[in-house]
Amino acid sequence: MDKSKRSNNSWSAKQFKKMFEKGKIRFDHPIQRKGGQWDKSSKSLFINSMANGYPIPPFYALKEDGVYWILDGQQRLTTAINFMNNEFVLDEDTPEVDGMNMAECLFDELNEDLKDEIEDCMFNLYSYEDIAYEEIEDIFFRLNSGKQLSNIQKAKATLGVELSEKISVLTNHPIFEEKIKFSENQIKNEEDLKVLMEFFMLYDNDYEMTKAGFTPTEVSKYVAGLRERKETCQEFIDVTKSVLDLLNEVIEEPNKKFLKPTNLPMLFNVANYAIENEVSADKFKSWYSDFMDELKVKEEDEMTRLAKQYKDFGGNGSKKPVKIMGRVNTLVEALDEFINNENE
Repeated sequence: MDKSKRSNNSWSAKQFKKMFEKGKIRFDHPIQRKGGQWDKSSKSLFINSMANGYPIPPFYALKEDGVYWILDGQQRLTTAINFMNNEFVLDEDTPEVDGMNMAECLFDELNEDLKDEIEDCMFNLYSYEDIAYEEIEDIFFRLNSGKQLSNIQKAKATLGVELSEKISVLTNHPIFEEKIKFSENQIKNEEDLKVLMEFFMLYDNDYEMTKAGFTPTEVSKYVAGLRERKETCQEFIDVTKSVLDLLNEVIEEPNKKFLKPTNLPMLFNVANYAIENEVSADKFKSWYSDFMDELKVKEEDEMTRLAKQYKDFGGNGSKKPVKIMGRVNTLVEALDEFINNENE
């Protein structure tokens, strides 16, 4: 790599906070992992390290048009900024600093000397400017080589910056904020991206499902191959965007029992089936509401045939091909039956 493309700056935590507030520091580069990887104990220990004057590892960023896109150091920097904004309380086990208490404190509740130490803590930032996508990806891989990334996080990096940026339009869709809510741990592990890729696999006519089904390894292998199919991938993105738009219109409130990762690819598939067959949003909404009610029935002898069939294809081994396709086909059959009954 051309060393002339790298620069080095040292700024205080307070300066970084001001730069972030002005939009000069960004954490949402598409190749980056999602935030929230640290628990309260880890965040508290880091703040304690800042106050104690312990060395802080350098940050790395991509600089574009005066904006620093953080590639490594996101957790440290967001922790510092969020704490200085009084957004979390330190853990009860946070050690004292020179006899001054930090445990269970907001930033504003700390001794003035401690606040000064934290705000004046110096961070070293290496930034790279005017480098190719391949160099960005190489930096990301090298920085994360010793860290535990989930399979889908590793696969995301192989997509490259361009495709990652396009797919982020889907993971940032309003439906994931308002209707389909993942747990904090699922968000950390990017389950939303994994679910979307599973729908790609169902939609992709050139993909033949293996005996393994939707295991993390199989999904990651599929994702890695998308980089060589950019035009096809764009089609998948456009189709999925239409599916999410429809479901966001149809779903009125979160359904925690059904709207979970194991069911979502099948729901996306039947929504796409409705779009392809010109089923109106109102009819699809009526079917969805009715079928959700059918799934709520607990007594087996009171279940409708298709609701029971769908449940039978769930449970243990739900990621296996026979169970995946069983649920896919059941939802399509249920929608067809509903539409036919409406037309009679």
